[in-house]
Amino acid sequence: MRDVKVADARNLQTGEMKKVCIPGSDQELLLTRGQDGRILAIDNRCPHKRASLHKGDIEDLGEHLGGLSVKCPKHRKKYAGGLFVSFNDGRCRTQRPLCDEGKEKKIKKWSVGTYETRVDSSGAVYVQLPIVDRSDSDSSSESSCAVANDVGQGGPSKWLDCVLEEVSARPDSAGDVFVYRFAFKSESSKSRFLNLAEESGCNHTAWHVWLRLGDVEREYTPISDMREVAASGSMLLLIRLYSDGQMSSKLRAARPGTSAFLSIPIPTVDANTWTSPAQIANRDLWHKVAEGKLRLGMVCAGTGVTPCVQLLAFVVEALRKNGSASNAKRTCLCGLLTSNMQTARTLMFDELRLLVSRAPASTVLVRHTLTAEGSPASVAKRSRSSREDVCNFSGRISRDMLAATLPAPSLGDGGGPCLVMVTGPPGFAEHCMPLLLALGHPQEMIA
Repeated sequence: MRDVKVADARNLQTGEMKKVCIPGSDQELLLTRGQDGRILAIDNRCPHKRASLHKGDIEDLGEHLGGLSVKCPKHRKKYAGGLFVSFNDGRCRTQRPLCDEGKEKKIKKWSVGTYETRVDSSGAVYVQLPIVDRSDSDSSSESSCAVANDVGQGGPSKWLDCVLEEVSARPDSAGDVFVYRFAFKSESSKSRFLNLAEESGCNHTAWHVWLRLGDVEREYTPISDMREVAASGSMLLLIRLYSDGQMSSKLRAARPGTSAFLSIPIPTVDANTWTSPAQIANRDLWHKVAEGKLRLGMVCAGTGVTPCVQLLAFVVEALRKNGSASNAKRTCLCGLLTSNMQTARTLMFDELRLLVSRAPASTVLVRHTLTAEGSPASVAKRSRSSREDVCNFSGRISRDMLAATLPAPSLGDGGGPCLVMVTGPPGFAEHCMPLLLALGHPQEMIA
């Protein structure tokens, strides 16, 4: 073991959390100080979907539930009130029992690393870390496929070698959103990716990947589907660049030919997405929506539109196969409300309009609100482009907008229950959740 200095104890108050980086690596730890004065340290990544735990809330659940814990910021409303990670033993827990025994068993297997700490006489905080031997790291391989092991805990277990092929600006942005094409470096890498996609069910549901450039990694939803990946050996990532972002800095410096790593594919929608006890397999979900036995509502902001486009594509494909006959009443089975700042920055508007045009009439509804422009009438008057109809609403997402766009939550209209997914920047889900609950959407049906 080795002692690594990570913080000053005087800067960590009781009940506070502090993210620290291990010098010389990309590993992040999360520190907190308990009521007894002890400083506790765990890995900073949720073992489920790699969310940064330091963005969550700290709570003391009592000794029987692991004591001092952090609530995952990505699962605040799921898993019967949130997914908690204990600072004492690193294990994941929920405050209340789940209805699904399979989920209970899965959560019991999830954990993050915990680390011993000490504070010296000067107030410096040290954590004990294992000594890692990397002497053979450049020579290892698996099945002639370039694969890098993940040094963190809870993330994708394998990374596949890839290269940046091209970069293009999105015309539906303010010059801050780009499309990056990353290609696998070998046919064996592509084959491994596609095989793992089939094994994990990503061929039948929305999926995402992690991108690693240098020592920085971030999660993105491709705008390519698996068929395009299989045909081209590459995928397109829609990415917004920020002035102060670590990954944004890496991407600005990247040029065609820059080496990178893509993770194995990860299902975005799986058996744990909604906590309702009535779960169905991924490949059946879209057919259930097409048949009217389930309905789907989606709310997104900014680049959060990408998983919604993926989901909508599956719904439309199922509707075209068998939805028109079973949905005789032509009721709305899938509704999407997007939030963007301006008409010219309504991301993936054309792709969404094409999907709606391919669906049977009245079965899919997509609406947009603009937060930085005037009323819908004034926007349409000013705009002479093909996007005059882009603005249905103006202002932040409201209860009335959701009611006018999403399928109803209850069974009173004769349709199936409505599953809702919310995707967007930090704080967006927190804004939408009380509005959805006020409309009668059960919390266990909202992800």
